[in-house]
Amino acid sequence: MFEQSARRRTLAVLGGPGVGRRTLVDRLAGRRVAAGPAAVARFEHAGPDGLSARVTLLDARGSGAGAVGLAGELSATDAALLVIDATTGVSVHDREWSRMCRAHRIPVLTFVNKWDHAECDPLGLYEQIRDLGLEPMPVTWPVTEQGRVRGLMEVRSAAVRGVGAPASAAAVADARESVELIGQSGGALDPAAVFLGTATPLLFGSARHRFGLRELRDTLTSLTPHPAPRRDRSGRLRPLDAPFCVFVAATGVSTAPDGPRPVALARVCSGRMRPDATVILARTDQPMPMPAASTDGRTSSEPAVPGDLLVLDNRDLVLALGDTLCEGDPVVEIVCPADELAVRSDR
Repeated sequence: MFEQSARRRTLAVLGGPGVGRRTLVDRLAGRRVAAGPAAVARFEHAGPDGLSARVTLLDARGSGAGAVGLAGELSATDAALLVIDATTGVSVHDREWSRMCRAHRIPVLTFVNKWDHAECDPLGLYEQIRDLGLEPMPVTWPVTEQGRVRGLMEVRSAAVRGVGAPASAAAVADARESVELIGQSGGALDPAAVFLGTATPLLFGSARHRFGLRELRDTLTSLTPHPAPRRDRSGRLRPLDAPFCVFVAATGVSTAPDGPRPVALARVCSGRMRPDATVILARTDQPMPMPAASTDGRTSSEPAVPGDLLVLDNRDLVLALGDTLCEGDPVVEIVCPADELAVRSDR
């Protein structure tokens, strides 16, 4: 189980209206993802270093869910992917979300979307992101010429992948010079700073045209932390191999193809899920059958392990934000720090 859990990468995707967040999630997942709390997408990816991971993306509802709702969704994940619109730059929502992530030391990866039709200054956007309190560390950098994107530079190798008309030698040289200047000012990639939540890997691309997504998948695999033990109400860390336990991070209505239905989003904290298990609802200390569950809005034959997100059937409206379901004795209650996250982000 430890080996399976170590392969998990679980992120909340943040972005305001019109930034292309939903398109990005659909493109990365390779399918259209249901809306609502069931907006969970999962895909396998092997990075260039040979590391293979199972990436789970939660299309967070953002400002529409309110501070506590978004905090609950963030608490179910191990990192966040912030999507910024290249045509408008950093928004008020981006500032709120970055404060919330910094307050709880949630690592943030940043993807600047819609770069294919933006006449923007990449260094200007770099400074805007820096103003969020995160040190941007470029993973990719756009090669532009006369306001048009000609390619994308992979910073580590300095290799350029062309888009449309070939980039001139001068445009490539300008991109390399910009990256070198950023590296000299402290913007060189530092995984430790990313995991501490003080720096953010920065990537550019276009979800609509699938531009820069390969590099984004590589980064999601290599620069997102794997699941760690969660604390219970007594303050103790619950081992990943303890009996099965999940906490509810969000509730709502799913717009699944088979029609709207009440669901709850839950994070697996320990153990393996058994569909036929009897679990204890910690809030009432009462047993109940394990609700029907899926791991990405679709049924899966593989048991869920720590780090996985479950979409639980909540048609009887039994489950509420912060609830814990667990097997075994004693009954534990996992901390779902939604209220704490929402309050601390306002400081």
